Amino acid sequence: MALYEVATRNIPWSTFKSPQEQYQLRQMIGQGIRPELSDDIPGEFSNLVKGCWNQDSKTRPKIKHVLKVLHKLGLMNQTNPVEELIDNYVTTITRLEEEMEILRKLREAAERRAEEAQASAGITY
Repeated sequence: MALYEVATRNIPWSTFKSPQEQYQLRQMIGQGIRPELSDDIPGEFSNLVKGCWNQDSKTRPKIKHVLKVLHKLGLMNQTNPVEELIDNYVTTITRLEEEMEILRKLREAAERRAEEAQASAGITY
């Protein structure tokens, strides 16, 4: 998604804010749905982004290939590309941790509702 943000200068699916919307978004991503890339994005960069989104992590491009394409297209800081990649990685991990926390809260709320429903129905295990 970091490459998508570079290409579009937008955060994908930024309108998905509520826990329910975040859950729906994760379901969509799990089904392979990705944000649209504009036709004005260069083909090589577009292919790189799409390759990074492959459901099968084994077929995603290796970091050396990503760096090579970014350098070739002039999109990478020539003096310290590793630092920039690390910053993007940390940002992505932080975002994922926040999303995981939302999922945990949703799961806990669903479990509480199920327990309450069982209790009110007089079901015990």
